[in-house]
Amino acid sequence: MFQDFKTKIIFLGSIFFITFICYLLFRFLILFCYDDVFVTLNSTDILFSFLYGIKFDVSIISLIYIPFFFLLLLPIKSKKTADILLLGIFFTFLLQIIILISDFIYFPEAKRHIADELANIWTERMYIVSYIIDKMLVFTILLLTSFFFICYLLIKLFNKTIIYKNVKLTKNIIVIFIIMSVMLLMFRGKLTDKPLNITDIYKMTNSIPQATLSLNPVFTSVHTLRKKDISFKNNYPADMAFSNSQKLLLSENEKIIDSKYPLMRQIEIGGKEKNYNVFIVLLESWSPKYIDGYSHNNYGVTPNIDNIISESIVFTNAYAAGIRSIYGISAAFAGVSLVPGLQHFAYGLELNNIFSIADIFPKDVYYKSFMQSSKRESYKLCDIAKNIFHVDETFGKEDMPNLMNYTGKHHFGYDYDLLMFSSDKATEKFKQNKKFFIFTFTGTTHTPFNSTVPEFDKYPRTTDENKYLNTLYYSDYSIGQLIEKSKKEGWFDNTIFIFLADHNLNTTVKTDNLKEKFNIPFIIYAPKIFKPQKINYTVSQLDIIPTLCHILNTNKPFVALGKNALDETTEHFALVTEGTNLAIICDNYYMKHNRQKVLETNATEGSEEYRKMEDSILSLDKSITEAFKHNIWYK
Repeated sequence: MFQDFKTKIIFLGSIFFITFICYLLFRFLILFCYDDVFVTLNSTDILFSFLYGIKFDVSIISLIYIPFFFLLLLPIKSKKTADILLLGIFFTFLLQIIILISDFIYFPEAKRHIADELANIWTERMYIVSYIIDKMLVFTILLLTSFFFICYLLIKLFNKTIIYKNVKLTKNIIVIFIIMSVMLLMFRGKLTDKPLNITDIYKMTNSIPQATLSLNPVFTSVHTLRKKDISFKNNYPADMAFSNSQKLLLSENEKIIDSKYPLMRQIEIGGKEKNYNVFIVLLESWSPKYIDGYSHNNYGVTPNIDNIISESIVFTNAYAAGIRSIYGISAAFAGVSLVPGLQHFAYGLELNNIFSIADIFPKDVYYKSFMQSSKRESYKLCDIAKNIFHVDETFGKEDMPNLMNYTGKHHFGYDYDLLMFSSDKATEKFKQNKKFFIFTFTGTTHTPFNSTVPEFDKYPRTTDENKYLNTLYYSDYSIGQLIEKSKKEGWFDNTIFIFLADHNLNTTVKTDNLKEKFNIPFIIYAPKIFKPQKINYTVSQLDIIPTLCHILNTNKPFVALGKNALDETTEHFALVTEGTNLAIICDNYYMKHNRQKVLETNATEGSEEYRKMEDSILSLDKSITEAFKHNIWYK
């Protein structure tokens, strides 16, 4: 294929250069198409982002191509061997382009590059395809056309060369050594210490947006999926971390019952346990901004939840544990904060002993069920809930009949069908004199916000925000019907309804402010049990398990990285995972950290608040990783 050694070097250099140009073009696309993320950057910041970006681009490109380039630089007499190596280069080039395109599509959802999301991509393949068709079809066609044009040029370049046979290795060994040394140096990114990794960007840049613009999704994905390379070693002493975490988590009437399981705690109860029905609705992408009862913005699409709010315990400063649904599920259902580097459920975390919210409820007293409006295979949640979270039954979209004449297809299902199906189950168990715990997860308010039925298209479908408001209107109606049915069937009075979101609607958040980005609705609705009140201190999804344990007055040992949300006598916080970073949100302060240094905070450096938040982040993070590393999360 190669006429001489010089031709070979030119060919490989062309491959490297073309790949680098693709990375550069995608960085420009991210900057100009999602400029709201980078609004705080001035021209100098942007310039340096691109300069820093070169370092990360050539590092990951070198890592990917080093083995192929080295073998191709050797004397190859077999055309078959050369073809295999060239096919490897072509495949890795294709894979990089696919990741770049995927990242461009994903970016507005998370306001950051993809990382460990690649591990879950296969379970959501149908949604991804439908999302591309509905929202990104023209752009995707243009990208693919450009990609195939590049491939065509590469193939032409391949065909213009002939097999390289004549030059001996000894003649060019010095050149090969120099090329490999340069590529290794580019991969490492520095002469000393460990090779370049994600944390290094925070030593160069001045802000999170600048760091985001400097990085690329191939680099973040590879280093995240390697796990140990991005674990960002937390050197906080484990014993001290567990001790600090206990102080953060324990209420006055709680105790650690086994020193070998330092996060497992128990309530010192007085009186009898309370056997209320519990019905949880985890709301896909609901944001306080669009709920008039929260924001008073008068969007007019949440009349039912607004009425509920007037009779509920409402938390005005509630926060999600992450920006994706799996983080919300893990936090609400299992009390687990998926800190960076920790394996997710269905990808290894379930190999540990896990406590779930369903374990609170005595098996001989309660019927326990998990239901989602999306298909059963989505995130493998039905399998996880049945086999790991210990519920009696699980149901997905396939199990629920369509109750309306829907005009649009929803990959994540229909909320009305879900809530009517689940309310039928509740009624069935109520008539059998059995208590129930039902956990539902809605989905209609997920992108791309397709139409449901015409009567809920309150706003013209001209913008994504309008489309979202229409699906929210439908979802709110579904909640209203759930409450009406519970009253009609007689199980309303003794049931605690909990409504909270899995995460904020990230596509509408125009700033990188932590509180805006992670703020969610959180409502406890049981007017026959609790007096309505508004609570303004910080709470999170991680507080659900401790809160229910206290409400039900159970002495069941439990584990959760949260506190009783109804305890007004203690300091509250929210632990948040954002990509490869951690954050803690308190009533008046917040801090973002990457296990090596503080990235962002509104506390004065050196102050008591600053020190306390940094200790809290590192202690909680270390406790979580140590507990799962040694399988001492739950006994």
